This record gives sequence, structure tokens and C-alpha cells, in this order.
Amino acid sequence: MKFDISAHQPFFRFAELDSTQTYVSASIRDGEPISGCLTESQTNGRGRFQREWIAGPNSSLTTTLVFNAYKNHPEPHLIGMATAIAVANAFDAKLQWPNDIVVGGKKLAGILTEVIVGPDGDRRTIVGIGLNLGQTRFPTEIAFRATSLAIEGREVPTIDEALQRVIASIHAVPEPDAWSALREQWDRRCATQGKIFLLPGGDMALGVKVNEAACLECTVDQQTRVVSVGEALFG
Repeated sequence: MKFDISAHQPFFRFAELDSTQTYVSASIRDGEPISGCLTESQTNGRGRFQREWIAGPNSSLTTTLVFNAYKNHPEPHLIGMATAIAVANAFDAKLQWPNDIVVGGKKLAGILTEVIVGPDGDRRTIVGIGLNLGQTRFPTEIAFRATSLAIEGREVPTIDEALQRVIASIHAVPEPDAWSALREQWDRRCATQGKIFLLPGGDMALGVKVNEAACLECTVDQQTRVVSVGEALFG
């Protein structure tokens, strides 16, 4: 069975929005039917650990998808990692644990996975995607670690074309019911070894590999450390 995202509920598009993740979260908490949303310009976006993710007009694919078909999934992080695989496959990029999409060691796209509880008590996994498309430069403070399709000399699709490529790629990823189902595709694009990680406790670590439990194996002062996906995704 292949990974799926239900399109039987409304999908919303905006010219400008503070945050697709915030809009979708509020809709679910209010009991409104929704399969996701997209905005052409995002003014107050956020990544993992509340990091800022701002997207200027038509420069990025900024969207949040609701995986209604996977309500109450016991391992929601697998949905986020499966989505990261789909984005990497769609744009021929590499993966750095837990869900960064990179080209040449620079971040092309980021994934934000959250679990939102609706008034019915069901837990829905939502996945935010921020994919850099047409930017030709970035602010000095992030230029050394960010890139875009334009900077990489790649074809730059429209926002709608990029979204359709992502969704088509999602449908080609295996069902995210266990890490063992995803691991082969992840390993094919994995670029985690050698990456520097800031761990939740504040330590700096050197990535070694993603293990059989989808956890990061890394070293801190030459000592092996294992970090769970939930710890990294949800803080």
C-alpha cells in the first residue's frame, strides 16, 4: 500500500497568511473540515522549536497538509519523515535527519510535523512544508546554510506545480506504518553522516547514522548518543 493524503476535504489557498501551520491547527481545533492550505506569502511562519520561517511573495512553496487518513497514528513522526522522503524524491535532493531536505549540504526545504487534537478527540498529524523555489539570495545570517532551486540552477516550477509534484511523490512513498517500510527510500538519499546537530539539551553532536529505530546515532565528545525522532521533532 502507498502513502496517501485524503483530498475529500477542502484545501484552501491564500495570497498572504501569517502561517499555514497556525491556520490549519486552528481549523482542526475548531472542528472545521480541512485537508490543508497553501499561501503565496507567509509573514510569520515557524519551523521546529518555533524557529522563524518567512517566505516572500511567490518565492517558496509554503503549505501545510492534513493527513486525515492517519488519524490517531501511533507514530506520527513517520508521517513527517515519509513526507520528507517524498519532497526529496520530487526534487532530487538529500535528507538529513530528522526531516531536512538539502542540496550540496544546504537546506532546500524543511518539514514541520505536529499533532493536533480536534473537538472529537481524534489526533491528526499535520505536516508543514517550506520549499525554497525562486530565491536568488538569502539574508547574511542564513546564506551559508540555505539554498533554492534557482540558486542550484534547477528548473523553478510555479507554486502550484511544486505542490502537485510533492503530492504525486507522496502517493509513491510506502505506507508509513513502520520505519522498516520507509528505511530503504530514506537510506537512498540520507546525508546525515557528518552533519553537526544541536541536541535538545544544548550539546553539539556529530551525526553518524539513522538507526533501525529511526533514531539519530551521533557522537558528543567522542561518546555515542542516541536521540529519538520525537525528541527532535517535538522538542
